[in-house]
Amino acid sequence: MKKNLFLLMTLVVVVTTSYASVHMMLPGQRIHLQVNWGEETGLGHGDQKSPDYIPTVYLESHMLYFAEVFGDSVSIELADASGNVVYSDYLPAGTQTLSLPTTLSGTYTLFIYMGNYVFAGQITL
Repeated sequence: MKKNLFLLMTLVVVVTTSYASVHMMLPGQRIHLQVNWGEETGLGHGDQKSPDYIPTVYLESHMLYFAEVFGDSVSIELADASGNVVYSDYLPAGTQTLSLPTTLSGTYTLFIYMGNYVFAGQITL
């Protein structure tokens, strides 16, 4: 019993340390994202399931850093306060950084499109 408890506690420490070390290495300020469902899974279109995870994204200057490695490409958009899309790009699978144009300045809504999910958060450049 004590051996099992020791192994469980060791596993918890290793997992927690690994997770913390990955997130401590990322520069900048963390962007708090909210999850929305895309049009195909909106209200009245069947079950809405929570995503497996919400991406962890950091912003430093005009560079976005993603803690997770995406298995598929994802779409990125920035919209101004009026809802106009001022920037869009694709993040290829396996990519963890995205450089935003330095000509952008102000507060924007960052949209990350992953499958049927849309993650949104505010950024200031």
